[in-house]
Amino acid sequence: MSDEKITKFKCWAVKERGSELVQIDYQPEPLKDNEVEVKLVASGICASDIDAVRGLYPTELYPFPIIPGHEGVGVVTAIGKLVTRPKVGTRVGLGVYRNACGSCLNCQDGKNNLCNDKLLMFMLGKQGTFSDYIRIKAEFAIPIPDGLKDLESCGPLLCAGVTTYAPFKVHNIRPGQKIAVYGIGGLGHLAIKFARAFGCEVYALSSSPDKADSIKQLGAHHFVDMKKDPELKSVVNTFDYIMVTGSGGDVNFKGMFNALAVNGRIIMLGFPGYADIPVSPVALITQQKGICGMASGSTGAAIEMLNFAALHNILPLVEKFPFSKVNEAITKVKQNKVRYRAVLCHSMQ
Repeated sequence: MSDEKITKFKCWAVKERGSELVQIDYQPEPLKDNEVEVKLVASGICASDIDAVRGLYPTELYPFPIIPGHEGVGVVTAIGKLVTRPKVGTRVGLGVYRNACGSCLNCQDGKNNLCNDKLLMFMLGKQGTFSDYIRIKAEFAIPIPDGLKDLESCGPLLCAGVTTYAPFKVHNIRPGQKIAVYGIGGLGHLAIKFARAFGCEVYALSSSPDKADSIKQLGAHHFVDMKKDPELKSVVNTFDYIMVTGSGGDVNFKGMFNALAVNGRIIMLGFPGYADIPVSPVALITQQKGICGMASGSTGAAIEMLNFAALHNILPLVEKFPFSKVNEAITKVKQNKVRYRAVLCHSMQ
């Protein structure tokens, strides 16, 4: 149980649109009966954290000051009266979601990431994981398997990891199928690792030929240089799935549709700008091709993903920074100079 010894948390917040993050004292609400308190060890930096800092979200939903962060990992230090697990001392991860109703059809069907009623994401008027402590509903504190030794590096698995793992579960992707990954960054490099571990034939679609060798070291069997082949003519009618993880606005969807095999699917995992996506009705109908989106996974998918990652020794490649260097880390992410995920660590203070 909590003895409420900790009265204030040390957090890193942006006080107004576009300003740098500064350290603040945060007064948390008392620990609720269904919550746990977590002493955070580290937090990854996601593109959506940077969007929040830039003030790209509606201020009525994301009022300033904003404490970003939703890729946190740490250790449970206190539990509410009704909590039976996780127990004090458990290593846990905190992902995209922090609440759901538990009673709607989607929640009852194991899809609480698609809750119809009380779905709540981190930062949505709440404290994020750029902090030393946090309190959260117990079911959204996901246990980290012992097999994942480097706890500091696990944070991105709770967002980028479960987001790229979920399509394999939802679409029943099978060994031997041809999977292409477009955008080899924080999401994409984990998509390659998971696809390889699932026994798929993995293609990397990239406009950075200088990264070909390092991308193959991640697990890709093939590298398609989109500078030389922007229309993907060399891989027409090839892919069962294309996972679009990049956030650039110049995605050639016509070329990608042509590269799909019959019954193939483009799965949107990242936001390639905010323009409409051109879709060919002919390809949709005559070859049964399709395009769909993929929300970050449910708590069940997160638990399964972490166990799978531990079994196959899958961790994101990260660059670690002290929390005192949060603004420098964000700048480096914006400049695309991090390979492949930035993580803020309390141990480096």
